[in-house]
Amino acid sequence: MRNHHVGAATASLLAAVAVLGACTDVNSPTEPLPVTVGDPSPAPTATSTAVGEIVVNTSTSGVFEGSGFSVTLDGNRKRNIRDDVTISFPSVSVGDHFLALTALPADCAVAGSNPQTVTVLDGVSSRRVFDVACSVPDGPSPN
Repeated sequence: MRNHHVGAATASLLAAVAVLGACTDVNSPTEPLPVTVGDPSPAPTATSTAVGEIVVNTSTSGVFEGSGFSVTLDGNRKRNIRDDVTISFPSVSVGDHFLALTALPADCAVAGSNPQTVTVLDGVSSRRVFDVACSVPDGPSPN
């Protein structure tokens, strides 16, 4: 008797598929309506890009008589910065980046690493300070 119920259920399912296959769109009477099983929408994908920010400050010792420096990010994003001022590079992609202080006056040099490697994390501000030593005009060079 159990097989009889399985056979009847299979027959009912085949009849339903036949009816659905015969259905047509009233706007396009020659094309059958598509039959989908389950959720046909694609899985959601992440559309936002992970970014952070790099904040840069210069700290100058000695006598600085210049108009400022340039800070270059990855060799292509360049910003001007004055002595003892803070700037930022917003919307920097997550990962390692190179930050360099350039356009230094002849009597000034960066103390420490230049360029510096900065690791950017999603939603985080990474801070870097360039310490610059400048000599007294007509005095000894900071190099």
